[in-house]
Amino acid sequence: MASKRARNVFITGANSELGLEMVKQLLRTGSENIFATYRNPTRSQDLLELANLDPRLHALNIDVRRDCQLIQALRQVYDIVKEDGINLLINNAGIFTEKQGLCDLDKTTFMDFLELHAVTPVMLIKDILPLLERAANQNPEAPLGLERCVIANITSFYGSTSSNTTGGFYYSRCARSALNAASVSLSIDLKDYNILVTAINPGQIGGESDGQYPPLTTEESVAGMLQVLQDLDVTKNGMFVDYLGQEIFL
Repeated sequence: MASKRARNVFITGANSELGLEMVKQLLRTGSENIFATYRNPTRSQDLLELANLDPRLHALNIDVRRDCQLIQALRQVYDIVKEDGINLLINNAGIFTEKQGLCDLDKTTFMDFLELHAVTPVMLIKDILPLLERAANQNPEAPLGLERCVIANITSFYGSTSSNTTGGFYYSRCARSALNAASVSLSIDLKDYNILVTAINPGQIGGESDGQYPPLTTEESVAGMLQVLQDLDVTKNGMFVDYLGQEIFL
């Protein structure tokens, strides 16, 4: 069976280790345009060097939390893709800190986590929806999925409340749970737009096993997630899954 490809891709947090590897592997699948956001140029040299080497990669220096920057960037995207739209949106931007115990918490950091991991992905989807709709309706004979339009929200195992046996990690648990809840609502609301939605846990990258997943390389995690997107269909719409495509209970 021939591999599916996302013709035009928009990915946030592309300067991170995970985001950059996604960009590299998506380029190898034959995507025509990849729009990759980053915030800090000094921390994004690998992404920028890759963009200089491959004209299909468009590096966008924006903070996706800033509406004016995002709207301007989406105009640039439309100028390139026109009516073909965006076939794959990957919400990957994120932050992390080890200090997430109850006595470590402060309100500013808590709000930063919620804004970047939960609020911003949903607002981005709202703003980019016209481009997603265009892609979803370009190939009406194809089944719903990557050949039309898919939204992938990169989340984590911390977003599963039913699997919480250790407590702690308040920032990540609350923010990721909110994103997972939003993903379910989005999958319902956007199905009529011919757009599928999934939330994906990339697994335990590097270090020791977390007890749930064996340690992975970034390459292995991304390869698994992209295969999940290849296999996504209406029966898996709205699910919270891991990099192997196995459902994680909310």
